[in-house]
Amino acid sequence: MDPSPSLPTELLAHICSFLAASTADLAAAARVSAVWCAAAQPLLYARLAVRNDPGPLPTLASCPRLARVVRSFAVSVPHALLPVALPNMALLQELDLFLDALPDALAFPALQRFATSIPWSPPLLRFLHACPSLDQLYLDSPAPVPDLPLPSPFLPALAHFTGPSALAKRLVPHRPVQHIDLTATPHSLGLTPSLALSLSLSSAPVLALAATTAEDESLLGVLKVLAVCMPHLSHLRVVTNTYADASPSDLFDNIHHMADTLSTLPDLQSCEIWGFHWVSSIKNDISYSPTTWQTPSFSNTTTPNYHQDLIFPY
Repeated sequence: MDPSPSLPTELLAHICSFLAASTADLAAAARVSAVWCAAAQPLLYARLAVRNDPGPLPTLASCPRLARVVRSFAVSVPHALLPVALPNMALLQELDLFLDALPDALAFPALQRFATSIPWSPPLLRFLHACPSLDQLYLDSPAPVPDLPLPSPFLPALAHFTGPSALAKRLVPHRPVQHIDLTATPHSLGLTPSLALSLSLSSAPVLALAATTAEDESLLGVLKVLAVCMPHLSHLRVVTNTYADASPSDLFDNIHHMADTLSTLPDLQSCEIWGFHWVSSIKNDISYSPTTWQTPSFSNTTTPNYHQDLIFPY
């Protein structure tokens, strides 16, 4: 007999929320009775990850009602039931799809976050075109990026982009992208002044940027362009090998000029350049308003009045 026949499902669901950290406890609650099952199942199936074992795929393929409660799904190994189960998850909000190909007939109008290793291709464009709510896109494919025409409208809500520079140059301009992480691939150039100008054409201020500079590109030149075209940067991480063989005096001169350039970014909170986590230093002298930026390894300054290590939040 149901031990709680008079409790509404909403209250039982609230009770089950305290068991959300334990799949075993939620499963035990779902087996108590039909009423408890209705309260526990949405939490039990809300976030799923499938790897070598098909896990819940048989259930999701045979029960569309249950598949509709899934909000986050991750899969990295192809399964025979995946093309049947995945379309049933019509209310997905997060999807990690690390496969070689995209299953057919997928449309997730509520999808907000998508990560994939599938190469840039017409099927992937069609899938993304059917996800108008998507605001976080993570593309992790080493394949070359073909020049494909984009449908319209395409990713109108995109705010976070992680992927190769060739795609960033096409997807960031005229979309409200505020967070950009450029991944290095054999077929994609690093950050250059011209690419920085293209990325600054986002319809929203760029707040966070992580990138690797092109092999022969001047890091200082890139920073100067960023300071002009992305004045609202809060978090910056730039990796480079430009000065790997430079002399100590050249290194010191470049560090000094970089610090001067970074000080022109009023909103900068964290900065990692050339493998160093830079430090902001603010003095109590009211006549001194700018923030000075320095790398501890090249600084003779003792501990200032305000001294904080700043880590890039990715």
